[in-house]
Amino acid sequence: MTNYHHGNLKNSIIEAGINIIFDEGIEKLSIRATAKLIGVSHTAPYRHFKNKEELIVAIALKGFEKLEGKIKSLKNYSNTKDLMVKTGKIFIEFACDNRNYYRIMFGNYINNKTDYHDFFEAYDKLFKRLTEIILKYKNQKLKKCSTDEASITAIAIFSILHGYSLLIIDNNEDKNIGQKKQINSILKKIENLLD
Repeated sequence: MTNYHHGNLKNSIIEAGINIIFDEGIEKLSIRATAKLIGVSHTAPYRHFKNKEELIVAIALKGFEKLEGKIKSLKNYSNTKDLMVKTGKIFIEFACDNRNYYRIMFGNYINNKTDYHDFFEAYDKLFKRLTEIILKYKNQKLKKCSTDEASITAIAIFSILHGYSLLIIDNNEDKNIGQKKQINSILKKIENLLD
């Protein structure tokens, strides 16, 4: 049983939800299951979450916080090409090390992501960060680049990172997927997109 401390019900429910997902899978997640795990009435969680989807959003936000914390550690990089590569590497490593969070953050467990302002903002923050790196790189190279053009490049880079991350975390047979040499080759392709 997860420890529940009075006055911290919302966080306790989120932590219980994370534990259920990590131990049993998202299919077993329910409001009632989280209440049981922390030892409160099955109606208590409804003070904070109207339904399972709201709980999933809260769990996804925890994942985005973890990812953002790792990416923020790169803020002092002046070489924007290296910054993009390091950001991509962190993204792939995060997906591999936090598979359940990653699936919740980017999977189809939340029907309409734009209905949840905090979630959409966290999701959008990744694209904005990539776009800013691209614009900074182009400015350093004295190349003209509109925000729209940088956004399209950011979408392409995100698509590569996301697709490759899913290949790694869903792969059970191909031992070459996710190898350091292959990851470095993928990151080199991303680096090339900046030019």
